[in-house]
Amino acid sequence: GLLVLALIPTPTPGCGVVNSLRAKNSLNDGVREFTKGKYQLAEEKFARSLELNPDLTNAQLFYARSLNAQFDQSLTDDLGKRTIDAYDDIIKRNQDKPDAIDQALAFKANIYNQLTRANADRAGEYRTKQRETLEKRATLASASAKTKADVYYTLGVGYWQESYDLNASYVSHNKPIPQNVLDKMPSRNEQAHKYLDLAISVDANYANA
Repeated sequence: GLLVLALIPTPTPGCGVVNSLRAKNSLNDGVREFTKGKYQLAEEKFARSLELNPDLTNAQLFYARSLNAQFDQSLTDDLGKRTIDAYDDIIKRNQDKPDAIDQALAFKANIYNQLTRANADRAGEYRTKQRETLEKRATLASASAKTKADVYYTLGVGYWQESYDLNASYVSHNKPIPQNVLDKMPSRNEQAHKYLDLAISVDANYANA
């Protein structure tokens, strides 16, 4: 599942004491606006913080979250791409901070999942990217057993849902399922079983899996 955004401890950057203090002040101002639900204003505050100190991990995370919150309200491809780019930037800049990378991958996968539902024309493309992002999260050297199990469960359920959606309208209307639809289902079901088995292999007590 998605992780709750946590503050990542960061050392005092070497970009000057004044800029460092200004960056943290702008970060704090942004957090206040974010908690009020003023996400665009928060985005501006976090962007200013990053101008003063590009290496401030908490500002990177909150900047991405402010875009993410705006995307949640609009579900547009353009804002989704901007948000994903922000998370990719976090991953690139924080190779020594596994918690930040894990958070970025979790939120990034969720954006792709939302785009899958919001844009039918590109659903297949976004679904593939979501699955690739989840796989990366599960294969992080720092990934906990719980994270691995949750990711594999999410992947398994996703494949099962895709298979179910292929035939649901025919079943609900008591119509015969076309052969070309039937032909697509076994591969999805096999993938669903594969990932649910992986979830159980990591956590034998994972009841839902």
